[in-house]
Amino acid sequence: MEDLGTDEAAMMDRIIYDRNERWAETLKGVLADNKNALVVVGAGHMIGDRGVQALLEDAGFAVQRLQ
Repeated sequence: MEDLGTDEAAMMDRIIYDRNERWAETLKGVLADNKNALVVVGAGHMIGDRGVQALLEDAGFAVQRLQ
């Protein structure tokens, strides 16, 4: 994100990272009630350490990425 200007970085936060955080919070509730679940997400949800997978792993969930 270093190459992005302030406006572009703010947009990236809003359309990718903020959405990932909301989605991860929703999934935490779903996963708390299920030992196993299949969650299918698009590429935007997999970006870096602020992607859904990383957020769930940081919260203590075991995540296995299928390709």
